Amino acid sequence: MSNPIYPSQLTTEEAVAGFKVIDILDPHHFQGDGLKTIKAVVYSHGPSHRLIKMRNVDGRIFYKLEQYGRRTGAPDYEEVEWQPVGDLVSDEANEAVEDLPRFIRETDAGITSHVPPPIS
Repeated sequence: MSNPIYPSQLTTEEAVAGFKVIDILDPHHFQGDGLKTIKAVVYSHGPSHRLIKMRNVDGRIFYKLEQYGRRTGAPDYEEVEWQPVGDLVSDEANEAVEDLPRFIRETDAGITSHVPPPIS
């Protein structure tokens, strides 16, 4: 299944930078019939950070940092999920990967990291 916000076509530049096409939980799964997966272009950085390829309403492709966890101070009943982090948005796959470690170090996202469970 595909999603227009999360393009699943991997470019040569993305492949060279270390991105892969993987299954992710559909970010809108809570609005439908249970859990669904979609294909997305993702660069994984450790167990709880990822860059994800996205498309805005104008059709522009960009890469956004997400962290798996719960907002610091959130009640325990709040779900652990992929959260957007800061304002790191890059139009270039390689640039996004190069900037990622520095951005993680310099950004207090206010998210307590968790290891995402496998998608089954």
